[in-house]
Amino acid sequence: METKTLSAIETKVLDEAQGIVETIWTLFGVIDQGKDVAHPGMFTKTFTERGQKVKVLDMHQRDSIMRALGKTVELRELSRGELPPRVVEQHPQATGGAYARIQFLMDTPEGKGAFIRLREGVVDEWSYGYDALDYDHETIKGTDGQDVTVRNLRTVKLYELGPVLWGMVPGTQTVSAKSEPSEGKPVETTENYVRVRVRAPGLFEEGSFRTITISADEGIRAVIGRLKGETTTTIQTYLFDKDKWDEERAKKWVKEHKKDWEGMVEAKADAPMKTEADGKHPASHYLVVEDPKEVSTWHLRVRDVGGKPDHRLMGAAWAALHGGYRGNRYEGPNQAEAIAKLKRLYQQEDLELPSKSDVQIQELFERVAELEGKGISAPDGGPRFNTSEQLDVTAEAGPETPTSKEQRMQALRHIVEIALLEVQDADKFGQTG
Repeated sequence: METKTLSAIETKVLDEAQGIVETIWTLFGVIDQGKDVAHPGMFTKTFTERGQKVKVLDMHQRDSIMRALGKTVELRELSRGELPPRVVEQHPQATGGAYARIQFLMDTPEGKGAFIRLREGVVDEWSYGYDALDYDHETIKGTDGQDVTVRNLRTVKLYELGPVLWGMVPGTQTVSAKSEPSEGKPVETTENYVRVRVRAPGLFEEGSFRTITISADEGIRAVIGRLKGETTTTIQTYLFDKDKWDEERAKKWVKEHKKDWEGMVEAKADAPMKTEADGKHPASHYLVVEDPKEVSTWHLRVRDVGGKPDHRLMGAAWAALHGGYRGNRYEGPNQAEAIAKLKRLYQQEDLELPSKSDVQIQELFERVAELEGKGISAPDGGPRFNTSEQLDVTAEAGPETPTSKEQRMQALRHIVEIALLEVQDADKFGQTG
C-alpha cells in the first residue's frame, strides 16, 4: 500500500457538536512532491465499491483499533467548478479534487482530540493510503517550465485517509469542521414528491435556490442553489413525482445519474460553450480540451447536449483514436489522456470496449447515413436506406438470424458499394451536386 500526504490551506470551524469535518483531500491535475498527478475518475470505482469501508486513521497507523478516529459520511469527486475560488486561483492547473465529509468520534479522546487539533489549525493536512491499479508515465512541463516525468494515477483502490502533520500535494484543504445539518431526512415522501437530498440546505447561500426540470416525461425535477463562497450552482435535492416513483427507485436513479446532471448544472454561467448541431456544449463534453477558453481546441465530443454519455459519439471517438474514423485518425495532442478518459467512460456506462470490427461497423453506419442524407436510393429503385433500423430489428430477432458482426459488416459494405456506384453513375450525368 502506498501513502500520499496533502498540504492544506485553511480550517474553518462552524460547530463542533457532532464533529463533522469537510475536507478537500487531493487535487486533480497538480504535480505533487512525489511527481504523481491524480486524475478525475481515479476514485470512481473505489468510492462505489468501498465507500463505507474506507477508514479514518491516525497517521496511517494500523496496529490497534484505537487508531480509528472517525468514519466517512460522504466521499465524492469534485469538478473544477466546485473547487473554492482561492484554490483555483492558486492552482490554475487543477482540474478537480476529492472531497470527504468525516464524522469524528467525539465520545473518544482520540477522535475528539483530532477534531480539536483541526479546529484550532494545529493540524490541517491530510494523507491517504491506496494501491495504484491503473497508471502511466509521461514527460510534461512542470510549473517551473522544466520537463518532468510524472506518474499519472488513473485508477486507485483507497483504503484509508486521515489528518497528518505534513503534506505532499499543494492546495488541499479542510473546508469546514461543523455539525451535520438536520433539515429533513435524506430521503422522504411528501404530498407531491419523493425527495432525495444530496446536500444540506445550510451549506447554501440564502435566496440562491431555484427549481429546474430534468425530465418532464419521467417526472424528475431538482432544487439547485449556490454553495456558500462559490460562484456556481449545484443540486441540493432531487424531486420525483410521487405518482411515478417510490423511494427505492428514486435513490437508485440518483446513484446512477447524479454525476451526469450535476456536471451540467455546475457549469459557470459565463463559461465558454461550443455550438454544435444539437446545441451548446461545455468543455466537459469533450475528451480533449487544449485550452478551456478556446472552443476551437476542444475535440472528440462524447456527451449529448444534456450532458449524458452518447454511445454513438463514444464509438466514433474510439474509432478516431484507434486507426481512424471514416478515414480520419485523430492526430492532435493528449491522445493517451483521451483514450484513458474514454476507457473510464465505457466502464462507467458498463460497456465493453469496442473491438476492431465494432470500429468498422461504426464507420459503415456513418457512411450509409451520409448517403441517406444525399437522397441516394436503395438498389433496384427501392426506398431510401433505413439500414440502421433494419439491422436493429434483425438483431432483436434472436441468435438464429444472420446478425453476427461479420455478417452485419458484409451487409453494410454491400449497401455502401452499390450506393457508391449509383453516386458515380449519377455524377457522370450531372444528377448530383
